[in-house]
Amino acid sequence: MSRSAAIIILLIVALACHGQQWSMSWISHPDMPTDSQTVFWKEIIAESKPQQMIVDIACNGRMAVYVNGYNATVNVMEPSRAEQIVRYDITRFMRRGRNIIAVWTCPPCNGSTTAKPTPAIISCSGHGIDNLGNTIIFHSDSTWKCRTIKGNATNGNEWVYGVLQNPCTWSLFDGIIDVTTDRHCISLQDMAFNHCAPALLPSPNIFTLRQPWHKVLRISNILPYTYFDDMDGSVRYYFARWFDGWVRVTLRGMHRGDTLNINGLHYICTGRDDEQACRRFSTSGQWMAIIQGDSTFNHKRITNVEGIEIDSCAQTKWSWY
Repeated sequence: MSRSAAIIILLIVALACHGQQWSMSWISHPDMPTDSQTVFWKEIIAESKPQQMIVDIACNGRMAVYVNGYNATVNVMEPSRAEQIVRYDITRFMRRGRNIIAVWTCPPCNGSTTAKPTPAIISCSGHGIDNLGNTIIFHSDSTWKCRTIKGNATNGNEWVYGVLQNPCTWSLFDGIIDVTTDRHCISLQDMAFNHCAPALLPSPNIFTLRQPWHKVLRISNILPYTYFDDMDGSVRYYFARWFDGWVRVTLRGMHRGDTLNINGLHYICTGRDDEQACRRFSTSGQWMAIIQGDSTFNHKRITNVEGIEIDSCAQTKWSWY
C-alpha cells in the first residue's frame, strides 16, 4: 500500500471516529415556528468543575451562545455561513454541579420576500472532562428544552417583541431574556418551555475544514455621539462619521411597556434600571440615531447613545464546518 493511500485511510478512520463522537443531529421547536426567535437550552451536571469543556454548535440562521448566564460568543453575527459548525471553549464558564448551556437563535434570512420562511434549527455536540476524570458528553436531542421569544428576522433585519412595523432587531427583554449591560448575562429562570423535536435533515458535514484564514464579524469600535438636537417630537444624536453596525441606547427611568422608535425601529421598554436597546442579529449603516417616543417621553431618560461599529476581520484558527 502506498504512503498516500495509508494516509487517506487513516484520515477517513479518524474523521469517522470524530463524527461518532459528535453525533450531531438537528433539533427544532416542536411547532417549527417561522415568525419568532427561539432559545434552546440544556442542563449539564458536572460532579466537579470541568478541566475542559468544548461545544460544537451549528445553526441555519444566526445564534448567540450562553453558558451559565454568560455570553460565550466571541464573534457577532455567527455563524458567518448557514449550517456552519462553530466551536466554543466554554471551560471558564463551567462549574461544579448544575450548568445551563443556551443557544439564542434567529431564523435564517434568505433575502427574498417571496421565499418560504424557515424555522430556526440547531445541532450541537459537547465533550469534556472534569477534575475527577469523568467524561462529560452531550448531544442535541429531545432532552433539550426550547421556547420561542417575540422577535424574528426578515431580509437581513430583525424585530423584537413581535410588534415592529419595520423589520429590525433590538435586544430581547420581556422578562424572558435578561441581558445585563456589563456582563452580557442571560437568565432562563422560570421560563415555560417545550421539549425539542428532531429536525429530519442530514447531519452537519464534518468532513470539511474551514480554512485557517477566514473572515469573522467583530466589534471594531465603539463611537460616542458628538452632539444631539432636541427637536419637536424626537431627539437626534450625531456621530462623527458613517459606520455599519448597531446603535446602542441606554435608558433610565422608563416604564414597562413604554415604546420608542429608534431609526425607524420599534422598541418596547421593560422598565428596568439602565436597560439597553441594541441590535443583535443584523446590522445597518448610519451616522445618526433618531429617537422618538410618545407625548410623555423626556430625552433626559436617555443616559447614553453609542455607535457599535462592526467589521470583518481575519481569524487564524482551524474550525469544522
